[in-house]
Amino acid sequence: MVLPLLAAHAAAPTGNDPERAFWRAPGWPALERYAESLRQRHPDIPPEGPWPRDEGLERMKAHLALGLKGPRPAPYADWAQLKRKAAQDLDLDRGGKQAPGRQAGASPEISQRALHTQGVADELQRALGLWGPLHDAISAEGGTARVIRLVRALEFPAVSPSLFRSEAEIAPPGATAEQVSGRFDIVFLQRVTPRPGPAAKEGAVAGLYDMQARTQQLVRAVPRVSLFRDGRLGVDKSHLRSTETLWRDVDEPMCAGWVPGFSFGEADAAIWRFFDTQFPGGGRQNRRLNHAPAGSLYAFHTTVDMPPGPAARNEVPMKLDRKDTGFVRGVYLLYDLDRDGTPDIAVWEGQGKGPGHLGGPSVTDDRWYRLALVNIQGAWKVLGADSFSYGCGC
Repeated sequence: MVLPLLAAHAAAPTGNDPERAFWRAPGWPALERYAESLRQRHPDIPPEGPWPRDEGLERMKAHLALGLKGPRPAPYADWAQLKRKAAQDLDLDRGGKQAPGRQAGASPEISQRALHTQGVADELQRALGLWGPLHDAISAEGGTARVIRLVRALEFPAVSPSLFRSEAEIAPPGATAEQVSGRFDIVFLQRVTPRPGPAAKEGAVAGLYDMQARTQQLVRAVPRVSLFRDGRLGVDKSHLRSTETLWRDVDEPMCAGWVPGFSFGEADAAIWRFFDTQFPGGGRQNRRLNHAPAGSLYAFHTTVDMPPGPAARNEVPMKLDRKDTGFVRGVYLLYDLDRDGTPDIAVWEGQGKGPGHLGGPSVTDDRWYRLALVNIQGAWKVLGADSFSYGCGC
């Protein structure tokens, strides 16, 4: 059951009143702004409390705990549109040096063209989730050119409508309960964990006002599909329950919760050797921290019943120019989930020098990047991306 809004609150103008603002647009950001106003109202209270009980805040907590529907997410990036943007007449520098618009004394026309090229590269980089020194769109080392040329080089096959007919039927694997709620029109709950009081052990001061953490989850479990490299499908159900510690008054411990490797699939054995250069046995040790199922490639949440697997699979390798794209080769992995002759999911895996960690790019050419597309009503959409994590913090 979703708690109805209090009419008086909903009708009142918000102005600079964070309580009224919450009731006009209930959600965690509005609750957090109100909690921050309470903290400012009581500047002398130390992080460990005690914090005066506030009835307005309690009502907000209760409202979120009974459930809301998340906002509708932004549309998936359209691959054909990204290709058109990359195909424009843009200023690209093949020499790997600064683009003309960044050079001293460049004419206004050249500077404007360079800014336009930079904007296109920024948009492509965000859509592809492709980060690292070789592809950073603000890099002076040619990243702007590489991300544009990579999109130009990638050619996914034309498709017709198949299994997925709407963006409201599939969500990326890293989506939160709130994001899946907005996409699948399912209520999600948000509950807070009280903050330890003054009697708590020294150092337990993470939190915001009287809250230490918040937990969100869907009221109804949704299928999560694991896609394996060989076309097998693993389906289980999840409420997408997750807990976020409110690191507000103190810094979050560096690398807390960091897991090396891919987030949504297994990496090949060779890439783990990167860690052996840092300490003996580092590859084996870090590999044990990643619990991706053997042979897994990617994943997604969906409201569509999955056909009995495995999916029909097609693999198409390609060669690339390292200087132009940052990769030396790649492979298209195309999956026809319902076996009707049309791919439903495509994963492009790129191989080249990975971003590495603080020491810079990897020495070897690793299969470190995966771009996932979904066929929605006959058009490829960017479902998400996954990159091998070589390190965290300093």
